[in-house]
Amino acid sequence: MFLYCFITWLLANLLHPFVMLIVFQSENYLISGEGLGFVIMIFLYILLFSIPSLLMGFLVLHLISLMSIADGIKFFIWLGAALLIILVNLFLIYLLFGGTKMMTLSDFEIGIPAMIAVTLANLVRVQYFFKDIQQLKTKRESDK
Repeated sequence: MFLYCFITWLLANLLHPFVMLIVFQSENYLISGEGLGFVIMIFLYILLFSIPSLLMGFLVLHLISLMSIADGIKFFIWLGAALLIILVNLFLIYLLFGGTKMMTLSDFEIGIPAMIAVTLANLVRVQYFFKDIQQLKTKRESDK
């Protein structure tokens, strides 16, 4: 499951700058920068700031894999948990940069592209989620 989580995290981080450009351009936000260089800079910042999300994802995915419920429900729990992890990560970044006031709904707006990217990455990799869950079940049964 850790490999699934890492590869999905990496795919989401690759998608994130492009989704961000699409979302913010469509809402008439001005994004300054010079093409590919700007996207690479954003990608590096996203990688750095999303490391806590990766670590939380490892923990949450491990806990979900231990649940004795249907695999499809596990996947939907994982999707919801991944979105909550993004919100927690945004809050941590907010605190890191000296956020002193209460966060408003508009402060979370920057997380929308991340949520879209994570959802897309998980949907692209859904078959690997189920494959890894089955492998874990088989391993646990053989250990008994």
